[in-house]
Amino acid sequence: MLERRPTSLRFLFLGFAALSLLALSCSEDPSTQVVVLMDTDYVVPTDVDRIRARVLKVSEDGVGETETWSQEFLLSSEEEPGPGLYSLPASFGVVPAEGAMDRGIVIEVEALRSGSDAPLVKRRVRTGFIEGKFLVVRMLLYRACTDMICAEGESCGCEDAAACL
Repeated sequence: MLERRPTSLRFLFLGFAALSLLALSCSEDPSTQVVVLMDTDYVVPTDVDRIRARVLKVSEDGVGETETWSQEFLLSSEEEPGPGLYSLPASFGVVPAEGAMDRGIVIEVEALRSGSDAPLVKRRVRTGFIEGKFLVVRMLLYRACTDMICAEGESCGCEDAAACL
């Protein structure tokens, strides 16, 4: 089990960093955004050494999806990792493209097995933007969720119990 460290200062820093970066974006209203917070209880880097994140935009008819952004976050177990490495929890921000305020988005994150591209656990959420609102989406990549399949609109959401929320 991953040892938990005090994170309130880290959350504050991550939130401030995300807000600062997103305020500089091309969005008409910088407060319109979705911030994705990623975390896992797998041991870093023994079990998981990367998290793959993707953002897809939903087509106008609400059926199709097109990838707009993808990144792998290299993970470190260090409290303050070096350049290009992230400690968990980690976050990234999504802002609407010009003219796409009413389009839905899909966010996918996968905890990747160390030394492999095989995901241990994957979470997917379909959401959207609310003009003038700052939304936070928690993507929890927990062991209890590894084999769980939740109904549409639900996600595995608790660290110590296998339950869909």
